[in-house]
Amino acid sequence: MDIRRGEVERTCYRHELSSSVLHHHPRSYLHDASMTVTLRYIGHILIVLGYFIVLNVSVFFGVLVGMSGHSLVLPWAIQNKMWDLIILLAFFVTIQLAKLIQLL
Repeated sequence: MDIRRGEVERTCYRHELSSSVLHHHPRSYLHDASMTVTLRYIGHILIVLGYFIVLNVSVFFGVLVGMSGHSLVLPWAIQNKMWDLIILLAFFVTIQLAKLIQLL
């Protein structure tokens, strides 16, 4: 009888797990996470491209590209609670805004 009760308990536990997984819709969480990761990759490319543009083409357009890259990285950093990165991004954006205001 103990064996039978153990099988019933395992079956009930599996049912609870499967029903809880269905109610949470893990695909939506994965989609949101992959979206912020994609934005992070694009943002990092724009940051590097922005510094290249600052050095070789135009300071004004390089600053704009760099700031847009920083803004794309920000959602991923907030989602993953990377507070040190957020502070660093804020520092860089402050410097870029000061340069942008100086150019205007």
